[in-house]
Amino acid sequence: MNNVGALRAEAASASVVRLESKLTWREMLARIRADRERLASLLRTRTGSAFALSLHPSFLCVFLYRISNYLMCRGLGLPARAVWQLNFLITGADISPGCDFGGGLLIISPAGTSLMGAAGKNMTVLPCSGIGGEMGNDLDVGAGPGLPLLQDNVLLEPHAGILGPVRVGNGVRVRAGVVLTKDAPDEVDVVGATPRFITRKGRE
Repeated sequence: MNNVGALRAEAASASVVRLESKLTWREMLARIRADRERLASLLRTRTGSAFALSLHPSFLCVFLYRISNYLMCRGLGLPARAVWQLNFLITGADISPGCDFGGGLLIISPAGTSLMGAAGKNMTVLPCSGIGGEMGNDLDVGAGPGLPLLQDNVLLEPHAGILGPVRVGNGVRVRAGVVLTKDAPDEVDVVGATPRFITRKGRE
């Protein structure tokens, strides 16, 4: 079985949690700590300081998403949507409360970011990138009808996108301007106007 086929066959062992799962308060706090630490590490590397991290737009947009997601998981749809809208108004990030992202979510520039789907740990989203549904396609691969399901350590470069009910493996990097609409195996770079996969060793 090839890598893409293996991804489909191993749906039950995926590291992401399905959207209908009941997120606990403790788990939400653990995810927020992981989010904060990833951003703090990046800021220390670039500026030597993580001062006023809690007011940083990159942290604020993820924090507000976490609150809206927790409320949605508790069945509080109206407050969840209110926090979602507040997040959009303050930071410019459109992150659906129905999304399910593991800890360590890093959004470099919230304005213009749009996320709907599910992902594992340590997803990195660079400016003007996003994931979402493909109109008219309601296939459910584990993230909800028509939505993509990503594993751990996926990186979206600027203006990159993942659309539709596709599975994306661990460590996938979607290069700038590329829109991925098919399953991707582990540890590949996705490049080209017609997306193709390049392994870390440079072999297609």
